[in-house]
Amino acid sequence: MGFDDPYFQPPTELSDAEARAYEEKIVELLRDALLPSAGPVFFVEAVELRGKRPDTEVIIRYRDSRKAGLLGRRSRPWQEFIESWQGHLPGAASIGSAIYSRWHDGTLEPVTEE
Repeated sequence: MGFDDPYFQPPTELSDAEARAYEEKIVELLRDALLPSAGPVFFVEAVELRGKRPDTEVIIRYRDSRKAGLLGRRSRPWQEFIESWQGHLPGAASIGSAIYSRWHDGTLEPVTEE
């Protein structure tokens, strides 16, 4: 499939391997946008993929200059952005952009267990 193209809209019926390739493209785009990322308060250290569809999580690990230790925020792309789509899924760039916007808005869910 055309997962090298961030705007490729895959069909909703994906094999596990195709779904993972789609998820990996989303994470690759987020890494390109966020790493290295240093602001006055936050420093992003990693963008990780955890779990399997439909429970896949994209974890953004960061440091906050006001707190000690490594923190994390998560998105669940299949549940938050994808599962209601029919026909073709949005391109990885669209999902990556939505997660990126939620990161900057501060609306991603905190990771509570490490």
